[in-house]
Amino acid sequence: MTDAPTLLTRSPCTGVCSYNKRDVCKGCRRSRTEVKQWKRLGAMVRHEINLRALANGGKKVRRKLLKPFRD
Repeated sequence: MTDAPTLLTRSPCTGVCSYNKRDVCKGCRRSRTEVKQWKRLGAMVRHEINLRALANGGKKVRRKLLKPFRD
C-alpha cells in the first residue's frame, strides 16, 4: 500500500485581489480565470495551482497554504 500525497486544495487568497497587466493577482499569483473558477476546479488542478503559488508567491501565500501542516 502506498501513501497518497497530501493535496494542497485550500485557497491561497491573501485578500489583496489586485491584478497586474497580465491579469495575475498580486497577492496570490493566480490568474483572474483561476480565481473566478476556483470552487469549480478539481482537487488536482487546485493542488497544481497552489504548488505554483508556493514557488512564486510571497510569505503570506506560504503562511496561508502551509498553516494546516504546522504543529
